[in-house]
Amino acid sequence: MRNLVTNSQPYVNFLAHFGSIDRNQFWLKGLHGSSLSFFIQALVSDQPNSPLLVVLPSQKEAEELIFDLASVLVDKPLLFPQWPNFVFDWISPPKKVVTDRLLCLQQLLKYSSDSPLVVVTSIHALTQQITPKSLLAQSFRRIVRGDEIKPQQIISNLLDWGYRPSDMVEIKGTFSFRGNILDLYPLISHYPIRLDFFGDEIDSIRTFDISNQRSVEMLESAQISPASEVIFTPEIVDNWRDYAQKTEALHFSPPYLNTIKEITERIEGWQNYGQSSEVLDGIEAIHSKLYTNTNYLHSYLPAESSVLLVEQNWLAHEAKQTIDRLKEVFQKKQEQDNFMVDPNEVFNTYQKTLIELKDFNLIRTATTPPTDGLAGELEILNYNFTPLDLHKGNYQENIDRLRNWTEQGFQIDIYCENEPSIKRMKRIFDDRDLPWAGIQLEVGSLGRGFVSLDQKWIVISDHELFDQPRNPVQRQPKKSKSHAGAPILSMIDLHVGDYVVHVSHGIGHYQGIQRIEVDGKYQDFLHLKYKDGDTLYVPTYQIDLVQKYIGGRDEDYKPRIDRLGGKGWRRTKAKAKASIEKMAEELLQLYAERESSSGFSFPGDSPWQQEFEALFPYQETEDQQSAIDDVKVDMERSQPMDRLICGDVGYGKTEVAMRAAFKSAAAGKQVAVLVPTTVLCLQHFTTFQKRFQDFPINIEMLSRLRTDKQSKTIKSNLEKGSIDIIVGTHSLLAKSINFHDLGLLIVDEEHRFGVKHKEKIKQLKSTVDVLTLTATPIPRTLNMSMVGMRDLSLINTPPESRLPIETYVMEYNSDIIRDSILKEISRGGQVFFVHNRVQSILSIAATVKKLVPQARCAVGHGQMPERQLEQVILDFMDHQYDVLICTTIIESGIDIPNVNTILINRADALGLAQLYQLRGRVGRDRFQAYGYLFYSVDRAITEGAQKRLRVIEEFTDLGSGFKIALRDLEIRGAGDILGQEQHGHIASIGYDLYCRMLDDAVKKLKGEKVSEDLETKINLPIEAYLPDNYVPDSRQKVSLYKKIASAKNEADFSELKTEMKDRFGSVPEPVDMLLQMSFLKWKCQQMGIDKITSTRENIRILFNPDRIEFDPSNIITLIKKDQRLGLEPPAQLTVNTEGLTGKNLLVTVQSLLDKIRGI
Repeated sequence: MRNLVTNSQPYVNFLAHFGSIDRNQFWLKGLHGSSLSFFIQALVSDQPNSPLLVVLPSQKEAEELIFDLASVLVDKPLLFPQWPNFVFDWISPPKKVVTDRLLCLQQLLKYSSDSPLVVVTSIHALTQQITPKSLLAQSFRRIVRGDEIKPQQIISNLLDWGYRPSDMVEIKGTFSFRGNILDLYPLISHYPIRLDFFGDEIDSIRTFDISNQRSVEMLESAQISPASEVIFTPEIVDNWRDYAQKTEALHFSPPYLNTIKEITERIEGWQNYGQSSEVLDGIEAIHSKLYTNTNYLHSYLPAESSVLLVEQNWLAHEAKQTIDRLKEVFQKKQEQDNFMVDPNEVFNTYQKTLIELKDFNLIRTATTPPTDGLAGELEILNYNFTPLDLHKGNYQENIDRLRNWTEQGFQIDIYCENEPSIKRMKRIFDDRDLPWAGIQLEVGSLGRGFVSLDQKWIVISDHELFDQPRNPVQRQPKKSKSHAGAPILSMIDLHVGDYVVHVSHGIGHYQGIQRIEVDGKYQDFLHLKYKDGDTLYVPTYQIDLVQKYIGGRDEDYKPRIDRLGGKGWRRTKAKAKASIEKMAEELLQLYAERESSSGFSFPGDSPWQQEFEALFPYQETEDQQSAIDDVKVDMERSQPMDRLICGDVGYGKTEVAMRAAFKSAAAGKQVAVLVPTTVLCLQHFTTFQKRFQDFPINIEMLSRLRTDKQSKTIKSNLEKGSIDIIVGTHSLLAKSINFHDLGLLIVDEEHRFGVKHKEKIKQLKSTVDVLTLTATPIPRTLNMSMVGMRDLSLINTPPESRLPIETYVMEYNSDIIRDSILKEISRGGQVFFVHNRVQSILSIAATVKKLVPQARCAVGHGQMPERQLEQVILDFMDHQYDVLICTTIIESGIDIPNVNTILINRADALGLAQLYQLRGRVGRDRFQAYGYLFYSVDRAITEGAQKRLRVIEEFTDLGSGFKIALRDLEIRGAGDILGQEQHGHIASIGYDLYCRMLDDAVKKLKGEKVSEDLETKINLPIEAYLPDNYVPDSRQKVSLYKKIASAKNEADFSELKTEMKDRFGSVPEPVDMLLQMSFLKWKCQQMGIDKITSTRENIRILFNPDRIEFDPSNIITLIKKDQRLGLEPPAQLTVNTEGLTGKNLLVTVQSLLDKIRGI
């Protein structure tokens, strides 16, 4: 990387005086655009032992500078974000904000001069009070293997530091203690930590994977950080009481005094750890009143630090604005008898802050010279950088301008966002014979380029050159392949009252795990209830015969309960099986037919194709690139393509389709893009036009938005061949449409077309290449079953530049509704306000209009006439409205990148999958997106709803779909792909059983052997279960029983024992016996044994003559040798086990079975 700032005269002068006692204050002019980040990079390189704090007027500017600094090789610049203003409404800041702040404070506390440190913040964050340095320093704790400390002492500390107890650690800021194992997930750690105690000594420290709860790596030591900036100490209670008494003396309003009383009770109840999570919610609202000696961010800076104040005048203005805005809120709350801490007692003034910063090396930047009063004590330096003067909307002219600059002898650095962008840039320059003298390409995302006439140096970014939005890449930690996609969690969230499917007995109600005494020994059973109150107890080793019922219908759908021993379930199963086999056969036949037919073989990529791909402003994700490659390979084959691309909205399916369309058009073949609705039609047409604008490709649209005359002309041009790409609704399939030479059909959301249209598409598939797109997620299990029947490409990874959606769950709050809408409108965005009650949607719309009179509002719901609703959405897409107040109709299919805030009213009444889908409607642009989920103030919220909202709030990171149990959506996806009839079968027998049957049907058709597993029953007087003190959480218990029952070989059982020891500590005897029993059951299934039962002195082993998988003569040989054995017809072996119990009994039976098998 080239940084010519270091050679400039102003910088040389700056360095000469830097750090000197008489001149430690500087005023820098002329640092335009991203030149500031080059100055910081130079300063950090030349002064590595001086930590640097950079202060900007706003959080947005601070975030942009962080991206710039990362591009100019400043090592790990840290952002210290500000708390949102709604902390004063008792809403805690988002976890990411807390994490980033704690990370900065930790780095400042443990600073050593080994490596440079740069912290970037806003003036709001700098002037707000924070936790005392001495107190926070004690809360960052390093623990080392071998340390002696009571587990209860660590737990007590964790609760004081804001951690929440949990059954299983899956999210940051939680801990779980069971036996001698303590799991915790510090906010600033990439992985959760597992402490294994031996008495009071830490025996081992390990990291573990939250997806499978298994240990990953052994550590010698680990860093524990607080989970909140509010650290509890006994003094907090006294400090608050003092403040509360003073405040109560000045106020006489009952609501006001009640609020203070409630806060006092909450804080006094902090020591009652059972309710600690409620105490912590929103406690930041009174943070400044909990400590007597609060600090500011600069209080944490080492003495040798430097402070860079960017745009001094704006900083002063923003600092005053912050306090003024909050004073207005404070005044309003006072008038309404609502409690709030006075902002003057929370924020420092800018003037006071400046005085406190005087002890550091103080550097200020500004576009104007300092006031006369300051000029004498400052070193004023002018860098003389100027903005770039580039042409908007014409990259050809900008490239010509580059050519002129190179001819004038300028050195030009072009920053591209990633390596593929560099390759594309080289290709474009080479195609235009641009001289490379003086030009350097670098990887990085710079905000705004600049020109230095003094040094003949130009810095420019690729997004400025091509006039595209900047897409700073958020580096997400790579997810391991095994956890990619969207697996179906079948048993882990099984709750009492849920519907379950037993393979042999049908659909029943799960009643929980019951411990029952059998022959004097205890075992666990799954308790299921069927029709007429019939009860079935399923031994835990047979839990694999039971699946949670998932039918893919609405969440309220209740399947029919079966009768134990009735014929209904057998009939339902047989019907589904016949239908599945028929469908699998048809699909395989279609696949075979297509493989044997011939179509058009497209040529390889042309230079135009490469240039078209080079202009894609984002980096392709791994999945997206793989889908693009799959499509190209299919198109270049002589057989017609029929590929399905699955991926969430905004994951890049359309780009895959556009590249295929370009390939077809470049080869002289026409492309038809078929979409189900007029809205989507316009959306695709606009997207295609924008993407293809630099190429001579003619694109048209055919839908209701065209007049009859226009439609007639379009049809005529289509027949003549003058239209290359046509985007249209089902009218494209009409008989009156004749293509000149159709080469590719792209179908968006095929399942939304009617039967007639699907038939027409089917006919086209035999001759032209077809690419189908769907936004409904497809379960991985289904995808596996479909291999060899349908070509599928799954795009499961979001674009790298996509930011997680900041999600807040709170009581209905009109102030926050107003502020969030105004905030979005002020940055040029739009808002969805979801209210899922048609009856009251107009009154809600009136409320919103009253709250935000300046916002242009529209209403949309499913009961409106179709044309009217369509028009509302089209106008909204055209930005004629700022806020769309609507029902859940926006749940699928609408892609408006400009909408980056969603407010959901009565979110507690919606299902998890619905909430996840709705929230996914925002956050598809480069801006930070926000989701506000409101629940009613005056209505009790159910425990289930509370849990759903907590889950959706916690799992904001992208691709966290599996944690939010996206099953319902996936099954909807399965129904969409397989058709309505199959969807009905999924609903009648449950998804898991359906998948098993489909798998068996495909194997059978491919000639593989399919045999049903034996339901071996084992009844031995052995205590085999998971004790409550070993696995306290019933959800995990069911999950582990499921895992044990699914083990298929000796290695699986050995692995399970290792997992148990890792997660729960030393394995007690009942658990060991449980594993041995399951292993015995597996052996029995392999050998063809139906049942093992025991009497007082004997064990009876009943063989299934049709399924025997060993040499029967082995039994005769053994009986001759061993007098304890006897044979009873038709196929029952008896074993005398007098005097044998527990483990010895099991060992004897297993040893006998091994001998029978001839091992």
